Amino acid sequence: MANVETFKVRQQRVERLGKAEVVEYETLPREFRIQAIHICDDVHEATPGGVWKKTQSFLARELGKIPPARSEDPRADCSQFLLESEDPLAVLSLIEYVFRVSSQQWQLFVDREVVEKVTEELNQRFLEHSLGYQFQSGQIVRMDSDYLHAEAVEPALSLLASRGFEGPREEF
Repeated sequence: MANVETFKVRQQRVERLGKAEVVEYETLPREFRIQAIHICDDVHEATPGGVWKKTQSFLARELGKIPPARSEDPRADCSQFLLESEDPLAVLSLIEYVFRVSSQQWQLFVDREVVEKVTEELNQRFLEHSLGYQFQSGQIVRMDSDYLHAEAVEPALSLLASRGFEGPREEF
């Protein structure tokens, strides 16, 4: 579960200093996909009953995908999908599902610290690969100005228009 800051990661950060941050939404690098498999393995191990069998079913039912290997090994099917799918949104959906299934069970059985560590690692991997996503409040969200506007500015403006906020509205 440890996220070690490697020489490569430090060098990439140095090279990006002073440059405009380019965030990727359309492709997920293979390295990220492999790291996501390991993170999902950590989630599986921390979840009573595991998550791979349910995730294999989700892959077929919700994403409309026939598990590639049609094997009795749900981890292999899900891992193969994470590595080979050409649809980055489906890959993100699968990762999100792993976290959702486990979070339902974590609330009952697991130390909150475990949840925070795997979530922190996933979010760190998104940043490391300049992917414009974060896992927050039980879901993967796109992190860009449209998201900020929709999730922060619009609700704030709506709240300011509500009864009881006349003073702050006048200041605004």
